Amino acid sequence: MLPGFPDTTQDADLFVEKSPRNGQALVRALREIGFELTEEQAEEVRVGRDFIQLRNGPFDLAACPRRGCGREPDAATGALALDANACGT
Repeated sequence: MLPGFPDTTQDADLFVEKSPRNGQALVRALREIGFELTEEQAEEVRVGRDFIQLRNGPFDLAACPRRGCGREPDAATGALALDANACGT
């Protein structure tokens, strides 16, 4: 997801619901789009580590499980609001 304003970290921020199923799906999706995850990085994603930065893919990515950020999805769309300081990025 890209913020609607300049982000000083120059990465994409991704928020996911923290669950084993989502962690596994995210590992598969990241690998499919070109992230070269080590097994250690893949395990951090699977278990929902509170904050993950990846720089080994087609773009830099900061991933944050929703529970760790204290954010709630929009009731109508299910989307999560983003800002440049989300999860300390």
